[in-house]
Amino acid sequence: MSYYRQIPLWKKVPFIRLLIPVVAGIILAKYISISASNLALGAVAAVIILFYFSSQKAATRFSYSFIPGIAITMLLCISGIVLFQLHDVKRQRKWYGHSLNNTTVWTVKAQTTLQEKPKSYRVDVELIFGFNGVEQKEVTGQAILYLAKDSNAAGIRRGDLLLIKNKLQEPENAGFSDGFDYKNYLANQQIYHQAYLTSKEWLPTGENRLSAFDMLVERSLNYINRVFETYLKGGQVIALAKALMTGNRTELDRDLVQAYSNAGVVHIMAISGLHLGLIYILLLKIAKITPLIFRNKYAKAGFIIGGIWFFAVMTGGSPSVLRSAVMFSCLHIGQLLNSRVPTYNYWSASALLLLVFNPLLLWNVGFQLSYMAVLGILIVQKPIYHWISFDNKIVDYAWQLMSVSIAAQLFTLPFCIYYFHQFPVLFLITNLIAIPVASVGLWAGVILILTGWLPFIPKLLGTTVTFIFKSLNAFILYINSFTFTVLGNISFTLLESYLFGAILLFVLIWLMRKSVFALKAALFCTAVFFSVRLFL
Repeated sequence: MSYYRQIPLWKKVPFIRLLIPVVAGIILAKYISISASNLALGAVAAVIILFYFSSQKAATRFSYSFIPGIAITMLLCISGIVLFQLHDVKRQRKWYGHSLNNTTVWTVKAQTTLQEKPKSYRVDVELIFGFNGVEQKEVTGQAILYLAKDSNAAGIRRGDLLLIKNKLQEPENAGFSDGFDYKNYLANQQIYHQAYLTSKEWLPTGENRLSAFDMLVERSLNYINRVFETYLKGGQVIALAKALMTGNRTELDRDLVQAYSNAGVVHIMAISGLHLGLIYILLLKIAKITPLIFRNKYAKAGFIIGGIWFFAVMTGGSPSVLRSAVMFSCLHIGQLLNSRVPTYNYWSASALLLLVFNPLLLWNVGFQLSYMAVLGILIVQKPIYHWISFDNKIVDYAWQLMSVSIAAQLFTLPFCIYYFHQFPVLFLITNLIAIPVASVGLWAGVILILTGWLPFIPKLLGTTVTFIFKSLNAFILYINSFTFTVLGNISFTLLESYLFGAILLFVLIWLMRKSVFALKAALFCTAVFFSVRLFL
């Protein structure tokens, strides 16, 4: 045990050492075009170095041990580059963008449910076939369609196949304030075109291609919506419940969404890592009071991980909730295998796993915010909590919740300012009240869904959930009524965001470890930050 404690922290977190060069390779591939031949030469050189050093004497291997490390890092970086290139749809031979012309008719599959806009319906589609008047070719890629409102458009369901005329155009940034690069935002999701279509420019085929998994998810969502609409009262209460449980925010009032954003708790309205974390806590508590589960760590792990994935699928299987399910599964499995290894080793393992399957997640805002919030909680929540001690258990619990909110907010603050250009002044107060209330509402909502087929119980639970969410909405609207709720119009460049994040990080290290180096680094980054703001 004492020997393990003497191992440097860097040695205890092997997945972070794997993650960093892979991420570096993914970023490099996005901005620099590297040929396959050069990548192959680099990989061969790294392998030759490894084989050469493995055949040397022990003394030589010890003296130059850093060289194989460089070779392995090089291989990992090349792996990141290759991963990006394999997932970049523009590099694929079947990408529809290679065969765009005015006469093409596309067969597309609706990937999402309709989102109602003032004058149209938005639906994200996958392009499947392209017919140019002579032959039909199989294609791949995604686009956004805006369909003029009519009865046919209103009836589109996820999985429906449509025939559309080629009116695909590249997105424009016009109409977006604060320099928001909408075109680049869509490109990071592999979406490069969109189209507005009148009723004469598309046709339904009458065919639906939902997979068995998608059909299960669709039925689950329909059941959840039916339960909420039956037992909950009030349009915005039902809309909030659907947003919190399924991620569907289309029915929420825009002013209410803005109020949650200004109060610093908009994350409550979109199912994500927060909700999986609350479900994770609930499953831990259930496992603790269930003897048959609690006594066997493998049964406990199976119950908790199974519960996480059941909730993830039941609530729609959205990418954000599936990512969070992977993260919490890795965290729990890591604790099961070796509780002495730092938890953020398994945090990095889950991130690495997700990036292997989809390296473009690195530019997904939800991915960035979720992982940075959890990292903040893992690293600085306990030190922040131990800064102040309270004898009163209720006050101590409130401070514990506040320390979680502070830790998550500190690590996500540079990203929030960069993407949303605002800082919620009252986020501590609102999170202190909103998160416990939303937690109880979420747990009650899950029980309502599970018991929705029973008599009597759902009605009582529905009344409870209605009261909770109605009170939560009223509290947020009250907070939003203050004129100082939010500092807006804050504009950071990407470089300024990195510098601001570095300042926060070094200040935290200085406060936690009393490191003079960290204080000097924080002061240096502060000087550079203001220099950039003033002169660039």
